Amino acid sequence: MLNIQNLTKRYGSKTAVDNLSLQLQAGEICAFIGHNGSRYKLKISTI
Repeated sequence: MLNIQNLTKRYGSKTAVDNLSLQLQAGEICAFIGHNGSRYKLKISTI
């Protein structure tokens, strides 16, 4: 199980990820979707 609550990632005064919450059970699959530049890699590497 993966449980993330209120994850925020900042670089100086810039907020890259703001208040991300996610809960996954064993065997579940999650995908991040959005426009280019949505910082998918940053979210995954922070987790």
